[in-house]
Amino acid sequence: MILLCVAFFASLLVAFVIIRYEYMHAHMTHDHDLTAIQKSHLHPVPRIGGLAIWLSVIVAVAVNYFFFAQNVQAELCLLIVSFPAFLFGLMEDVRHSMGVTWRLLASMLSGVLGVAMMHASINRVDVAAFDTVLALPVFAMAFSAFAVGGLTNAFNIIDGMNGLLAGIALIVLGAIAYLAHQLQDSALQLQSLILMGSILGVMLFNYPRGLLFLGDGGAYFIGVMAAECLIQLINTHPDLSPWCALTLVIYPVTETLFSMLRRVLTRAHLGHPDRRHLHQLLFDSLQGRRSKEASELCNSSNSIVSPYLWVITVPPVMGALVYRTDTSALQVICSLFVLCYTLLYMLLKRYSLPAYLKISADE
Repeated sequence: MILLCVAFFASLLVAFVIIRYEYMHAHMTHDHDLTAIQKSHLHPVPRIGGLAIWLSVIVAVAVNYFFFAQNVQAELCLLIVSFPAFLFGLMEDVRHSMGVTWRLLASMLSGVLGVAMMHASINRVDVAAFDTVLALPVFAMAFSAFAVGGLTNAFNIIDGMNGLLAGIALIVLGAIAYLAHQLQDSALQLQSLILMGSILGVMLFNYPRGLLFLGDGGAYFIGVMAAECLIQLINTHPDLSPWCALTLVIYPVTETLFSMLRRVLTRAHLGHPDRRHLHQLLFDSLQGRRSKEASELCNSSNSIVSPYLWVITVPPVMGALVYRTDTSALQVICSLFVLCYTLLYMLLKRYSLPAYLKISADE
């Protein structure tokens, strides 16, 4: 818990410095394109919140080593593994020149490094045919790289509203920390808590006012770290079902699969942005007929979206904690979530959110 606080205050300090002196780096770090199809904010905002998260994790690991004389090899490996994805994401935030293909490859490279340095390989999914293939190391490495890259990009996709990704990540990491505590896995619990503290520090500026964005660097760093923690959780504790890990992140995974399906059906490029993600449909529904002035007062209704999606994330996460060893039950939970997601998506696309479910931002 001490290191969570260290990471939190370090993140808070770095985030404050970024915002306080944003005039010095605004030409590089501000998100100036407010007309892009996926944008939902009104003013240029620094996109390098991920830098604060990354630096604060390093500070917490250093404190653990120099002040508590603890072995931090696992944490250092995790930082090295996540660095390619973080670097390419940060370069996109600053230079806006790293296409989605390069960032995907960087996150997959992080997955390969995870296998090589941490033995974080996905060797089973509790599906007989796949488990037979995954018994071969080369296929296990390839699938692990694909899974890490996929989840990392899934986290990046849901990073579209103030506090959305940060809140989802805190819920997932909190569940991982809880499971690690229950299973007496102190190393994994520590990694999860440090990352939670780092995210919390930035989240105070990211939600609700949107003074600092996580950016691609933050989304990719959190995505890789979360993916590697999940793989470690399943590998270290064979009694857990691999579907427990999937259920914990079923919302971002479902969002990604729906996005891919939508683009295939519309014959759009898989990396081409659109404004038809669930959080954007929900934003448009909540925005309704509000005037621009009223929207600006409540930060363009942006911050109102996140609590709805935090809420729908909790039931499958709770299900994963309760039925963590029961593959069949977890498969049912995942299926029910996908069904509910589909129904909600269709409701928002065709109609709107019912009035009694709307949170008023004008009060």
